[in-house]
Amino acid sequence: MSYLSELKKKIAEKLPKRACCCRALLCGMLSARATVEAEEILCPLPAGAPAALAGRLIAIQYGREPASLPHGVGGRSVCLSFTSRSAAAYLSGRRFLLPEGEGCPHCRPAFLKGVFLASGRLSDISREVRLEFSVGEWEAGFRGLLEPVCGSLSATRRNRERILYCRSSGAVGDFFAAAEYEALTFDLINHTIEGEYRNAVNRRANCETGNISKSIDASMRFLHLFRQMEAEGKTGLLPEELRETARLRAENPEVSLSVLGAMCVPPVSKSGMNHRLLKITRLCEEILARQEEKGEKRV
Repeated sequence: MSYLSELKKKIAEKLPKRACCCRALLCGMLSARATVEAEEILCPLPAGAPAALAGRLIAIQYGREPASLPHGVGGRSVCLSFTSRSAAAYLSGRRFLLPEGEGCPHCRPAFLKGVFLASGRLSDISREVRLEFSVGEWEAGFRGLLEPVCGSLSATRRNRERILYCRSSGAVGDFFAAAEYEALTFDLINHTIEGEYRNAVNRRANCETGNISKSIDASMRFLHLFRQMEAEGKTGLLPEELRETARLRAENPEVSLSVLGAMCVPPVSKSGMNHRLLKITRLCEEILARQEEKGEKRV
């Protein structure tokens, strides 16, 4: 079962306790997908839990068992069909609004759940955060319902479907908080925290790797220059203190700067040792460059 199917199954399993909230949930599903032909209501819905829930609610609310017909390709959706004057009147006049007289604080969250069950999609939040709705011909109604909850929505088309979507974890969390589905809100918070932690660890690892790489490059440069100085008999041009430090490093190329500093007499701090090696490298470069210039002039 896909992430989305599992999510919708969990939402559909928790039927509201109040009758008014059950009506609001059904109205959300019908508002999102249903069309009216004469007095017949046609409502394509995802197969499985959403369609089964809508069928139960239609039977309770309108006293009719809806017909269920295959819809689309692949068996992923069905079309529920039933006749009801009151449902037709609601969809013609108050679509995307709560039924008349519904004032329970939980009716609006139930309505939002219905809209999501019927036309919403959510990506697997462990890979990407993207909430979208197939809006059909009712884009204005969807915007009026959703944008006060989760902010401005972007629009696109996919397979001739008009889609409204958002990709902000905060906006998606706001929608499911408004729909009173706290489990997903907590999952999003945990996912965001885990993502920030992983990013921090990666940044630290990259920084440490970069520092190690720089240290290795500097050490290799130092050893190359000092050994060239030894080969040409020019180490005597270095100050005695620096010359002894350079020999100590050349004899112990793998030890850390802290350990190398402790081997000096008197001991030198890590930063002090780093400063000495940089100074030795610079002096070696200058000495070798001068010698090279003199050799070119003689030629």
